[in-house]
Amino acid sequence: MIKQNKNEYFPDFVFKPGETLLETLQYIGMSQSELARRTGRPVKTISEIINGKAAITTDTALQLERVLEIPAHFWNNLEQNYREYLSRIQETHELAEDIEWINEIPHKDMMRLGWIETCKKPVDICKAILGFFEVATPKAFRSLYQHGSVAFRSSKSSADISIATTVWLQQGTKEARRLECQPYNEQKFRSSLSSIRALTLIEEPKQFIPELQAACASCGVAVVLVPEIEIPGKSGTQLCGAARWLSSDRALIQLSLRYKDNGNFWFTFFHEAGHILLHSKRQVFMDEKLTDSGDALEAEANTFACDTLIPQEMYEKFETNGIFTEEEVLLLAQKAGIAPGIIVGRLQHEGKINWNHLNHLKTKCDWKAFEPSA
Repeated sequence: MIKQNKNEYFPDFVFKPGETLLETLQYIGMSQSELARRTGRPVKTISEIINGKAAITTDTALQLERVLEIPAHFWNNLEQNYREYLSRIQETHELAEDIEWINEIPHKDMMRLGWIETCKKPVDICKAILGFFEVATPKAFRSLYQHGSVAFRSSKSSADISIATTVWLQQGTKEARRLECQPYNEQKFRSSLSSIRALTLIEEPKQFIPELQAACASCGVAVVLVPEIEIPGKSGTQLCGAARWLSSDRALIQLSLRYKDNGNFWFTFFHEAGHILLHSKRQVFMDEKLTDSGDALEAEANTFACDTLIPQEMYEKFETNGIFTEEEVLLLAQKAGIAPGIIVGRLQHEGKINWNHLNHLKTKCDWKAFEPSA
């Protein structure tokens, strides 16, 4: 796949091929009518080429090569560069007519995060945004991203998808493409979750995230961490995670940096893994707060995360015992092979202990290594 270098230079001015042709004729002392006779072209055609009213075709380029002893590819390149230049000028004029569109997009945050190139001119900002979304025009963006081309399913009460969320999801897609993944293998992914669960015992994200990504990539699941986009005066993404399919053999789990402790992070990961394993490939699952929203699919993903982190039989025995002391939590964590903070978070969520109880068993997450400024 050929990608345009974001630092590639496009000139503000190029010479018309006809001007170069005229200079060549003047240099060798050949008239336009003489060139017409030698190439077999009408004098009018030669005049129109020189005045920029007609293009140098590939046939004409070959004829100029024979007569002027200047390679055909030279004339073809001149013409191609000139026509591309004219097209870019026309594109700039057309984008300028819809330039207010950029005010709908959080482009300042996108530039700050390095997701698009830093630009000052509104038209250049517009082009950068279009390149980010991989569309040619603002109209195409609205059609593709704002008119229901993707089946979003949100744990939020509102079905509206904010522009901040759209940006966040697109950045996740772009980052996932850069990860090398094997074709998706459901059985292998299910089996890998046991070893991934052991990663909860590692406290530093900069240590466990690479291992998590590598384990999932070997099963065809790309895991990316993308910071939130916030729009002043409006709601930002406010998402914990998302799960979707990039293709029939590659899934994506996208996680934000909202998690204050490892319990929240790992529950979110296993919740999104549940969506990948249990639910439709045609939907995009977005999760704000992983609470009981009444949605059946979200409930299934919650149950999957709970049972994967702590085997159901083991947790039921612990729950029946009804003793939620630090010693009992640590004992269960040792049996399950997970971080004790995960158990504390579950007990708090289920109302079995107060939100301020046993918080010292939680491990705070330091995401500095994954922030753009790092």
